[in-house]
Parts: sequence; structure tokens; C-alpha cells
Amino acid sequence: MNKYRYRVLLALGGLFHDVGKLLERAGQKAKGRKNFSYAHAKLSYRFIDRVLKNKLSPKDYQMVLDSAFHHNPKNQLQELYQKADRYSSKERSTNQEDISDRSRKRLRPIFLGLEVDFFNSQLDKDYYIELNKLELTKDVLFPKNGIPKRSKKLYQDLHTSFENELK
Repeated sequence: MNKYRYRVLLALGGLFHDVGKLLERAGQKAKGRKNFSYAHAKLSYRFIDRVLKNKLSPKDYQMVLDSAFHHNPKNQLQELYQKADRYSSKERSTNQEDISDRSRKRLRPIFLGLEVDFFNSQLDKDYYIELNKLELTKDVLFPKNGIPKRSKKLYQDLHTSFENELK
């Protein structure tokens, strides 16, 4: 396999490895979690399996599917995904509240964790980024003042939109 294809497949795995977090917040349940210590990892596995199995060669599919095992790696590629996941999660605060019902915990945009003087003077804990399909518009990209609504429907709508775009 050439380096470019390898990198594209790694990137695809990186993008899909935590898609289960969106599905979890949209109300999907992870049944039969054997080999998965986290529900979102099982949901990511099911999503990748359903969406990519018939669109990639078996070898390429397995390379992306390995990303779902980033919490319990069994091979070198899964360990690579695990290291990347740990590195990218460094943006999370160590004192973030622990909510056992993840379907209620809102995903936090990493940009709100920036510690830049301008942002610190402009933003406080009452700002949030609304759940929307990503668009390059001011309404979507910039934080809003207030407290976000907790809505499973917002996650369901994002999930449906995402699925439709993959077809």
C-alpha cells in the first residue's frame, strides 16, 4: 500500500473512531459490548461496519475498523489509534464533570478551551457553540451567549444529516 493511501485510511479511522459518541447522544444503545469497554466504541464499530464494509477493500476496511478498538488495542494499528486518541484528548480539562449518563453530556468544542487573552476576556462559562451541521458561517462557527439546550433531538438530527451525506 502506498503512503498516501495509508495516510488517508488512518485519517478516515481517526475521523470515525469516536462517531459512537454522536450516536450515543442521539439515543442509540450499544448491546453486546464484548471486546469494548466503552459504549461509544461499540457504536463506532457498528457504524463503520455498516457504512464502510461494502465501500472499501477488506484490507482497507479492516484498517479503518481497527480505530474502534482504540480503548482496548490488540494490535499495533489499534495502539496507534489509541495514542492519537490520548494525544488529541489532552484538550479536555482534567476537572471536567463526570456524568455517568453520557447521552446527557454535551460534547465540548475544543476551541472553547483555548487560553488566549482575547478569548478569555470575551468568553466565560455562559458561552457555547450550538449543535449544527458544520458550515462556514458566523452563526455556526462562533460561540453564543447563554446556556445550551440539552436535546437528544439535536444529536439525532446531526446523525441523520451525517448519514444522508455518506450515502
